[in-house]
Amino acid sequence: MLRQYTDAPAFHARMAPEWWVQAATGEQVRIGELPFSRVAAFCGLGNPESFWHTLDLMDIHPVDRVTFDDHHAYRPREIRHMAHGFLNAKAEAVVTTEKDVINLCDGWAGLMAPLPVYWLKIRTEIDREAEFLELIERRIASTQPRNTARHA
Repeated sequence: MLRQYTDAPAFHARMAPEWWVQAATGEQVRIGELPFSRVAAFCGLGNPESFWHTLDLMDIHPVDRVTFDDHHAYRPREIRHMAHGFLNAKAEAVVTTEKDVINLCDGWAGLMAPLPVYWLKIRTEIDREAEFLELIERRIASTQPRNTARHA
Protein backbone atom coordinates (compact mmCIF):
# COMPACT_ATOMS: atom_id res chain seq x y z
CA MET A 1 0.00 0.00 0.00
CA LEU A 2 2.91 2.36 0.60
CA ARG A 3 3.79 2.24 -3.11
CA GLN A 4 0.76 4.37 -3.97
CA TYR A 5 2.27 7.27 -1.98
CA THR A 6 5.98 7.10 -2.80
CA ASP A 7 8.52 5.56 -5.10
CA ALA A 8 11.12 5.38 -2.31
CA PRO A 9 12.85 2.01 -2.05
CA ALA A 10 11.44 -0.42 0.51
CA PHE A 11 13.67 -2.49 2.77
CA HIS A 12 12.45 -5.40 4.86
CA ALA A 13 13.74 -5.93 8.39
CA ARG A 14 13.29 -8.70 10.93
CA MET A 15 14.45 -9.46 14.43
CA ALA A 16 16.89 -12.37 14.72
CA PRO A 17 17.86 -14.10 17.98
CA GLU A 18 21.56 -13.67 18.75
CA TRP A 19 22.18 -15.32 22.15
CA TRP A 20 20.75 -15.84 25.62
CA VAL A 21 22.12 -13.75 28.47
CA GLN A 22 21.85 -14.88 32.08
CA ALA A 23 20.36 -11.80 33.70
CA ALA A 24 22.13 -12.09 37.05
CA THR A 25 25.63 -12.78 35.72
CA GLY A 26 25.76 -11.51 32.13
CA GLU A 27 26.95 -14.95 30.96
CA GLN A 28 26.14 -15.47 27.27
CA VAL A 29 24.74 -18.76 26.00
CA ARG A 30 24.50 -19.62 22.31
CA ILE A 31 21.05 -19.95 20.80
CA GLY A 32 20.12 -23.62 20.89
CA GLU A 33 22.43 -24.30 23.85
CA LEU A 34 20.17 -23.17 26.68
CA PRO A 35 21.08 -25.71 29.37
CA PHE A 36 17.49 -26.34 30.45
CA SER A 37 14.70 -28.36 28.91
CA ARG A 38 11.85 -27.01 31.05
CA VAL A 39 11.58 -23.24 30.94
CA ALA A 40 8.87 -20.76 31.88
CA ALA A 41 8.54 -17.38 30.21
CA PHE A 42 7.17 -13.91 30.84
CA CYS A 43 7.00 -10.66 28.92
CA GLY A 44 5.41 -7.24 28.91
CA LEU A 45 5.36 -6.16 25.29
CA GLY A 46 2.99 -4.28 23.01
CA ASN A 47 2.86 -7.43 20.89
CA PRO A 48 3.64 -10.38 23.18
CA GLU A 49 2.75 -12.83 20.41
CA SER A 50 5.98 -11.85 18.66
CA PHE A 51 8.00 -13.16 21.63
CA TRP A 52 5.92 -16.35 21.91
CA HIS A 53 6.33 -16.88 18.16
CA THR A 54 10.11 -16.38 18.40
CA LEU A 55 10.28 -18.99 21.16
CA ASP A 56 8.22 -21.40 19.03
CA LEU A 57 10.59 -20.89 16.09
CA MET A 58 13.49 -21.68 18.43
CA ASP A 59 11.69 -24.88 19.50
CA ILE A 60 11.26 -23.54 23.04
CA HIS A 61 7.88 -24.41 24.51
CA PRO A 62 7.46 -22.88 27.97
CA VAL A 63 5.78 -25.02 30.63
CA ASP A 64 4.16 -21.79 31.87
CA ARG A 65 4.03 -18.27 30.52
CA VAL A 66 2.81 -14.94 31.81
CA THR A 67 1.98 -11.80 29.83
CA PHE A 68 1.90 -8.26 31.19
CA ASP A 69 1.03 -4.92 29.60
CA ASP A 70 3.64 -3.10 27.55
CA HIS A 71 6.36 -1.32 29.58
CA HIS A 72 5.30 -3.14 32.75
CA ALA A 73 7.35 -2.32 35.87
CA TYR A 74 7.62 -5.59 37.79
CA ARG A 75 6.87 -5.41 41.50
CA PRO A 76 8.24 -7.82 44.13
CA ARG A 77 4.85 -9.41 44.74
CA GLU A 78 4.47 -10.21 41.02
CA ILE A 79 7.92 -11.74 40.78
CA ARG A 80 7.30 -13.94 43.83
CA HIS A 81 3.95 -14.99 42.35
CA MET A 82 5.55 -15.85 38.99
CA ALA A 83 8.37 -17.79 40.65
CA HIS A 84 5.87 -19.81 42.68
CA GLY A 85 3.84 -20.65 39.57
CA PHE A 86 6.93 -21.47 37.52
CA LEU A 87 8.28 -23.76 40.23
CA ASN A 88 4.89 -25.51 40.47
CA ALA A 89 5.09 -26.07 36.70
CA LYS A 90 8.50 -27.69 37.31
CA ALA A 91 10.42 -25.06 35.33
CA GLU A 92 14.22 -25.15 35.62
CA ALA A 93 14.79 -21.61 34.30
CA VAL A 94 12.93 -18.54 33.10
CA VAL A 95 13.25 -16.74 29.76
CA THR A 96 12.17 -13.22 28.92
CA THR A 97 13.15 -10.20 26.83
CA GLU A 98 15.87 -7.61 27.38
CA LYS A 99 13.20 -4.95 27.79
CA ASP A 100 11.56 -6.93 30.58
CA VAL A 101 14.80 -7.50 32.49
CA ILE A 102 15.36 -3.75 32.51
CA ASN A 103 11.92 -3.30 34.09
CA LEU A 104 12.50 -5.75 36.98
CA CYS A 105 12.53 -4.34 40.50
CA ASP A 106 15.58 -4.29 42.76
CA GLY A 107 16.21 -7.67 44.35
CA TRP A 108 14.44 -9.58 41.59
CA ALA A 109 17.06 -12.37 41.46
CA GLY A 110 16.45 -13.33 45.07
CA LEU A 111 12.69 -13.21 44.53
CA MET A 112 12.93 -15.49 41.48
CA ALA A 113 15.42 -17.89 43.12
CA PRO A 114 16.25 -20.65 42.65
CA LEU A 115 15.24 -20.09 39.02
CA PRO A 116 17.87 -18.44 36.79
CA VAL A 117 16.51 -15.83 34.39
CA TYR A 118 17.76 -15.53 30.80
CA TRP A 119 16.91 -12.76 28.37
CA LEU A 120 17.03 -13.02 24.61
CA LYS A 121 19.53 -10.75 22.87
CA ILE A 122 18.24 -9.95 19.39
CA ARG A 123 19.61 -8.09 16.39
CA THR A 124 17.89 -6.46 13.46
CA GLU A 125 18.58 -7.94 10.04
CA ILE A 126 17.82 -5.77 7.01
CA ASP A 127 17.50 -7.20 3.52
CA ARG A 128 19.93 -5.49 1.14
CA GLU A 129 21.62 -3.84 4.13
CA ALA A 130 24.57 -2.43 2.17
CA GLU A 131 22.18 -0.71 -0.24
CA PHE A 132 20.13 0.61 2.70
CA LEU A 133 23.21 2.08 4.43
CA GLU A 134 24.48 3.61 1.19
CA LEU A 135 21.11 5.30 0.66
CA ILE A 136 21.23 6.76 4.18
CA GLU A 137 24.79 8.01 3.69
CA ARG A 138 23.85 9.69 0.39
CA ARG A 139 20.79 11.27 1.99
CA ILE A 140 22.83 12.62 4.92
CA ALA A 141 25.52 13.95 2.61
CA SER A 142 22.92 15.74 0.48
CA THR A 143 21.56 17.59 3.52
CA GLN A 144 24.94 18.82 4.79
CA PRO A 145 25.67 22.50 4.07
CA ARG A 146 28.38 22.96 1.54
CA ASN A 147 31.44 25.03 2.41
CA THR A 148 31.14 28.02 0.11
CA ALA A 149 33.70 30.26 1.82
CA ARG A 150 36.38 31.59 -0.48
CA HIS A 151 39.99 31.74 0.51
CA ALA A 152 41.87 34.97 -0.31
